[in-house]
Amino acid sequence: MIETPESWKVVADLPGVAKGDIKVHKEAQKEGWLLTIEAEKKTDVPSKEDEQKWQQWQWYVSERSHNKNYQRIIPMPSTCDMDNVKTHFENSILTLNFAKKESVARKTIAI
Repeated sequence: MIETPESWKVVADLPGVAKGDIKVHKEAQKEGWLLTIEAEKKTDVPSKEDEQKWQQWQWYVSERSHNKNYQRIIPMPSTCDMDNVKTHFENSILTLNFAKKESVARKTIAI
């Protein structure tokens, strides 16, 4: 999570995940919010013929994960406007840009 003067930015790398397999949720807490990012990396189901071939092979190393689920829960500050968000997903990178609320801790009162 990155704080800029105007916003809070969350950037998540989601390699191999399609846009339609990403869900983002927000949940109000006593102090701020919880942001949950869920994603599922799906793989193609092999045909019966391919599956039979694979079972005959001697596997030594495989660095590919199959049907992997991701979940990250990020506490967000109370100055984050959770209803004012811009989203962008490109090249397996999800970017959420939340506007900042005006701080309610200290305000000047006109006399």
